[in-house]
Amino acid sequence: MLIIRKEQMRILEESRHQDFIRRTRHLLEKHFPHQCDKQIKPEDFESLIRQSCVTAEKYGITSENEVAKFIGFLLFVFPDLEQSVRLKARTILEGSIPEKMLQINYLLERSLSSGDSE
Repeated sequence: MLIIRKEQMRILEESRHQDFIRRTRHLLEKHFPHQCDKQIKPEDFESLIRQSCVTAEKYGITSENEVAKFIGFLLFVFPDLEQSVRLKARTILEGSIPEKMLQINYLLERSLSSGDSE
């Protein structure tokens, strides 16, 4: 019988999370190259992605694909989502649209097509 200790699980989880951070950074640099160059210091990328993961989890966004998309949204479309200025976005994320990916897609479509910043 194979037994995996808690410490081993923690190390495996951290390794998996580091891989996710690396892949997410690559995607952000690919899809938001100008914003990444201008708005994010290279040494800040990891902590911003980690903080954004915590925010995503707060809204029930847990799959890697959803989280990666949400991070792009959070960093470059509505960086101050946690402030009341972005109440409309928060209302959608906390609202009745059942699937988180649909919520994120809706927010991205609205904000990118109309320049909506309320």
